[in-house]
Amino acid sequence: MSTPTQTRLLVGPRKNKGIWHPIPHKKRILALPLALVFVFSFFSAGVAGVEGSGDPEKMTRCSGQLWLAAIAASCGALAALSHSYANRSRSTEFNSAPTTKPLEVTSVSTTEALRHAKEAAEAANRAKDDFIASLSHELRSPLNPVLLLASEYARSPGLPPQMREDFQIILKNVRLQARLIDDLLDLTRIERGGISISARMLDLAVVLREVCESLRGDAEEKHLRIELDLPDGCCAVRGDSVRLQQVFGNIVRNAIKFSHSHSTIHVKLSPSASSARVSVSDQGFGIREADLKRIFEPFTQGPRCNAYAAAQGLGLGLSIAQRLVERHRGEITAESAGPGSGATFHVDLPLEARPPELPSVSICEPAYCATAPSIRILLVDDHETTRNVLARMVRKLGHEVLVAGDIRSASEILFETGVDVLVSDLGLPDGDGTELTIRWKPRIKFGAIALSGFGMESDVIRSRESGFAYHLTKPVEFERLAELIQRVCRAEGAGRFMLD
Repeated sequence: MSTPTQTRLLVGPRKNKGIWHPIPHKKRILALPLALVFVFSFFSAGVAGVEGSGDPEKMTRCSGQLWLAAIAASCGALAALSHSYANRSRSTEFNSAPTTKPLEVTSVSTTEALRHAKEAAEAANRAKDDFIASLSHELRSPLNPVLLLASEYARSPGLPPQMREDFQIILKNVRLQARLIDDLLDLTRIERGGISISARMLDLAVVLREVCESLRGDAEEKHLRIELDLPDGCCAVRGDSVRLQQVFGNIVRNAIKFSHSHSTIHVKLSPSASSARVSVSDQGFGIREADLKRIFEPFTQGPRCNAYAAAQGLGLGLSIAQRLVERHRGEITAESAGPGSGATFHVDLPLEARPPELPSVSICEPAYCATAPSIRILLVDDHETTRNVLARMVRKLGHEVLVAGDIRSASEILFETGVDVLVSDLGLPDGDGTELTIRWKPRIKFGAIALSGFGMESDVIRSRESGFAYHLTKPVEFERLAELIQRVCRAEGAGRFMLD
């Protein structure tokens, strides 16, 4: 007799003892190839859609992005299938003697089956997150020397204007690739609850002004105008300036992507008694009513995309924006009259009483003093190209630079001479970069900066707990690193950890 939580199944004759598989043998053989066929069919369809544009650059970029999505999906499918089969195949075993009569087999309880399913889903999710973290590191590391060199030569007065313009193009596209990687990491952090919000009082009008100014160049490339409508006076909200810049940057960037050339994007801030509404309207492709319901889902772009827009991004910007707005106790909505009618996105945030002084917010490029006093800096990075490029650029500032590619070499330098500032990667061939700050802290005069391709929340926590003053995620522009080196020397980061 079976218990109330059990089911009874009849199976046909068998000749040998063994494990009973809930999925028939032929279906088990076909399951994995079919999963992979589905994933790569998506990839092929996406590439085919962009090939119709006839633009090799778009096709190359789209192919890379779709490969990234395909690999990530494959990893999740593989983990889910293998874990599910392993769990399910262990659930029931034959113990009776061979027979030619049908056997009655009792399955595991429903509760046990649900537990196995939950464990399988959690294992697949962990595998996906670990894969994205490792993949982002492998993609970030080779991007770092490219970004360093492009940012240097794009501003070099000794180069001809045309060459500086060429480096600006390289710089822009490396930044775009880095943003795609950041989107993947941010989504993973948010879903894990690992995004921290450093809330403080700020003027929302200042945030919007800076965001629109930073994206004006992108709009001008498509012959678009950004019109900013701000009220008189202050519009005080409590929020994280960096994350709110990310929210409105994603929304305005989305409007630029889907707008027709020679049209206008309107950004309006409308405060009320208790809330502030930011509306971003474009005159682009519009959104079907059915797609409005899923516009904020991850990896969703929908039929609103044409071949050009489909070749850009991973469909994560609006999803990330929604989650960050919710973390600010706000709401984001979208509306459109349909295809060809443009779209409007509204962000509503609670207003706060204005304090006596509101700090200014700026996302302009950081400034640093090229004539700062000379110091001794130890650069530790196992990526030889990054190490050499970075050392050469830091030496141009007049600093003494020592280099190492692993924990052993860096430890020898710290033991023999000590340094003023340590700039170190975290993932090194013979250990973790955090070992250097833990073991050799007395030999580091001012402080340490983590410069790593690993940017997950756990990596940031390790940096903070081991004594780093800043955590920079690759790729990084040289001006930002130079500024943080000076801050460490001035002890501006003393007693507080900063993620950048």
